[in-house]
Amino acid sequence: MATAVQAEPLTEARALLGQGQAVEAAALLQPELLRHAGEPEYDYLLGSALYQAGREGEAQFALERVVMVAPEHSGALLLLARIAHASGDDAQAQLLLEQLGRQPLAIDTQAEVDRLLASVGEARSATRSRGYVMGGLGWDGNITSGPNADQLLVPVLGPTALGSASEEESVVASLEAGLELSHPLSERWQMSAAGSVRRNLFTERHDLDEDIANLQLGVNRSYGAAQLGVTALAQGYRVDSELYRRAFGGRVHWFQPLEGGDSLTLYGLYVDYRYPQHPIDDADRGVVGLEHQLALAGAWRWSYGLYLGREVAQDGGHKHFSFDLAGGSLGLQAPLNDDLTVAAGLIAETRNHRAEDKLYLTDRRDLQWSLGLAAEYRLAPAWSLLPQLTYTRNQSTLQLYDYTRSAFMLHLRWEFDR
Repeated sequence: MATAVQAEPLTEARALLGQGQAVEAAALLQPELLRHAGEPEYDYLLGSALYQAGREGEAQFALERVVMVAPEHSGALLLLARIAHASGDDAQAQLLLEQLGRQPLAIDTQAEVDRLLASVGEARSATRSRGYVMGGLGWDGNITSGPNADQLLVPVLGPTALGSASEEESVVASLEAGLELSHPLSERWQMSAAGSVRRNLFTERHDLDEDIANLQLGVNRSYGAAQLGVTALAQGYRVDSELYRRAFGGRVHWFQPLEGGDSLTLYGLYVDYRYPQHPIDDADRGVVGLEHQLALAGAWRWSYGLYLGREVAQDGGHKHFSFDLAGGSLGLQAPLNDDLTVAAGLIAETRNHRAEDKLYLTDRRDLQWSLGLAAEYRLAPAWSLLPQLTYTRNQSTLQLYDYTRSAFMLHLRWEFDR
């Protein structure tokens, strides 16, 4: 059973906060975290110190521990509402403020609640926009996703030269821009739209230069803190200035917040792929899955996900292009300080094709896994530097599809939120 926090550090921390020395107060309290996390008096003082020090993510976790033990703690609820409002989660801010309004409050606290309610109401009735422009330079070790061989032995064709499909490395330059819009339709309904465009240029193979455009249009319905969303999806993908693939589909999801800042998302996805130059590749894909996000100490978050699906070739004469898929993911996001956040992710997916391959005269089975490491370093309020390293390994029973790909990119991003 945890012992009570000694009065002297609490008294000293309160005094420091009263003098505007929030950083010093947080530094005094944080060494006690492992022993006293979960004690409302300690957690509220720590959350207040972190909030005043500008470390809102860490403050949120401390304050959430307060309301788990003391659900009507007005100070913690008010600070959590401020944090939610500042981050743009005005639905959550309003729920917290409404919870505060159901209990007697001091005059100054009630005035702050009324002020925040007015601000939240104004924000929820306005269209919100956020966007970014990003440029990057890097290296890709296998821009063709080709096997590490110049020639393969294919049973139907015999020794076969890969030519331009062979593994090839290149310097990569990238330019990308994106925009998100959200607009409330009513108290519980919200419309959203998002779009992005990206251009990748390869110094060694201009015939592989890429243009990718994505568009999403969705509507969300709130059920308390939970949310149901339906989104229409579209993508255009050009290679060497010619349309290689277009895709249309939709996604439906249910987002459920859990205790302690955790959340669970269930989703279903359908996409119709069309290849104007190679119609035999046309296919439909359906996927269902879930993702569980967990909050850790110090604003760290980790997640895992599982999914199942099937891709079906639209050309009945090429059933070997159809496959069943299953996959899983692991992710970690770790803010190291106010300016630097690091992240790591692992995705593994199996693909079992549903008919014998017509070239190799055998069944195809793939296991693909990708590891990604990334960081975000904030140079200024609107500017960030983002290094990213990825490694992909596709293990296939058919040599043509067995490959390794490594890449590194360094991006500079400017963003806005209004």
